[in-house]
Amino acid sequence: MRKITQFALAITMIVAVSHQVSAQCPTPTGLTMTVASTTSSVLNWPAVAGAVSYRLEIQNATGNNVQFLATANTVTNTYTISGLTAGANYKYKVRTICSGDKSGWSAYYLFTSGSGQTQCGIPTGLSATPNGSGATLNWLTSTGPLTRYNIEVQNASGNNVPFNTVLISTTNSVSVTGLLPLKNYKFKVRKICGGIKSNWTAWTNFTTTALANINDARIMNDNSSAGVVVYPNPASDNVNIKLERFESEELESIQLLDSSGKLLLSRNVSVDEQDDAIAIDTQVLNAGLYLVMIKTNQRNVPSRVLVVK
Repeated sequence: MRKITQFALAITMIVAVSHQVSAQCPTPTGLTMTVASTTSSVLNWPAVAGAVSYRLEIQNATGNNVQFLATANTVTNTYTISGLTAGANYKYKVRTICSGDKSGWSAYYLFTSGSGQTQCGIPTGLSATPNGSGATLNWLTSTGPLTRYNIEVQNASGNNVPFNTVLISTTNSVSVTGLLPLKNYKFKVRKICGGIKSNWTAWTNFTTTALANINDARIMNDNSSAGVVVYPNPASDNVNIKLERFESEELESIQLLDSSGKLLLSRNVSVDEQDDAIAIDTQVLNAGLYLVMIKTNQRNVPSRVLVVK
């Protein structure tokens, strides 16, 4: 038993020493690049305490289909890489080599040969143009070769109806649908540059408008309402709502709102009603346009119904 205890203690000491050595060999940070010529670049980073040398790896990046892979060792915190294609995208990373140890790799730094740095910049200038059931979200382009943008949209303060979706766009604009009228929402954006991601922007808030009228094309042509059957429409005494569900999709609730966004009715849908048409009494409603929001476990589905008298 004593030998086992001594062995375990020895292993613990070895692990502790190993961790201590690793902590003394930090990963390089603050990578930059300066242009040397149209086909060569000087790669720089702040010196790391305890470094004996550095190991670099340089590759072609998104938008550059000319395969390129180079590795190098240097005893200084700078290295000039040559043989690049003018105006092409590259990326490099660095690790520290210490006496008897090495650090982890740094994050990649993205650059364009011959034209200065092009890191994956955070988008700016976020704005929204809302309507009664959605919004067009916009932002300014930023530095770095674009692969795509990720956009996250959520319900905001004062809006207790849960909403959370992540969209993808290859331009600096995207449309979001399935929102409720006169409700608060927020969105944020980040840029994807190949294998590099920018940080998320701060949230930007916006408020949807009231519904327009039965000719509001944004509602009538809303692709997110695919699979919804509302009949009869126009309606007088009652309206039936049926959702042709996607695979594994389950109905959760149905809400009825007037054109100002006021919630008139909200009801949960039971398991037994999943394949049935849900009837809503419209006799007590005034003539006009109403918004029906159907919530499933996969999406929010907007539709509309015209009540006539």
